[in-house]
Amino acid sequence: SLSAVKQYSELLYDEGITRIAADIETRGKDLYCPWLGIGFSHKPGQAVYIPILKKKFFERRIVGKPRTSTNVELVPFFGDSTLSVLKIIQDILCSGNFKSTWCNGGFDLLRLMIQSDVYNIDLDFSEHWAFDVQYAHYFLDENRPKGLRDLGSFLNQSFPDLANYKDETKEHISDLSKLPIEVVAKRCMLDCDGTFRETERLAPLIEEGGFEFMLYEYMLPVHRLTAEMTYRGIPIDHVYLGKLEKDLKEEIAGYDSAIYKLAGKRFNIDSDQQLGKVLFEEINIGKAT
Repeated sequence: SLSAVKQYSELLYDEGITRIAADIETRGKDLYCPWLGIGFSHKPGQAVYIPILKKKFFERRIVGKPRTSTNVELVPFFGDSTLSVLKIIQDILCSGNFKSTWCNGGFDLLRLMIQSDVYNIDLDFSEHWAFDVQYAHYFLDENRPKGLRDLGSFLNQSFPDLANYKDETKEHISDLSKLPIEVVAKRCMLDCDGTFRETERLAPLIEEGGFEFMLYEYMLPVHRLTAEMTYRGIPIDHVYLGKLEKDLKEEIAGYDSAIYKLAGKRFNIDSDQQLGKVLFEEINIGKAT
């Protein structure tokens, strides 16, 4: 209910929480899939799920036949209170009162930018995105698995439900809306809990390893930028690029002519075999290494 969402927001303020782990669930893997809900965790072992959409079943009569078919559509879970719920989510993610940690947050950031247009409310959390579990693992060990469920088993963390839950959703992973909302909620809350625990464990290791600059000043800002570029697009000066293409072709043609002159003949410069024969057999510049 709306009151329960308000109570959770008030709890974060009352307990002086400054960092939350978050994860979103969408219908499928496509960027433009409907947004099913969002989860938060503010302490190890504690998480909540706020649904955005729910399934609604209705009967549709088949033209020319004496029977109906059962259809399903996704409708706002909170009905007329949806905007009020979204404003609470916006406050948690975008007000600056809480720093958020994610697992592959760049992808979730882009999805929420798209949902901002759908619901006409700004959900861009990029300024308050403080840590990312997946990105941290790239610095600590590039050979480690990067998915949160893989990380849980790899690091022997206490996430036994994650592996089981992956199996439970496997058949519907391309369309989570087919699953009961309780199943999607548990999946999301487990991810949030895992992300929060991993953040607590990995943040000190990032500092000890000297990776703070690379993660906080390079990796996170770059992913914020690429998400923004993907969402908004990039303006291109077609006239300038056309001139640049022409100039580069003329410059390359000049180099080609110089090479043919030195070689004393024309040949396919892009062929390693022909180029090697000219260099090491005919011009004899030395042994190939």
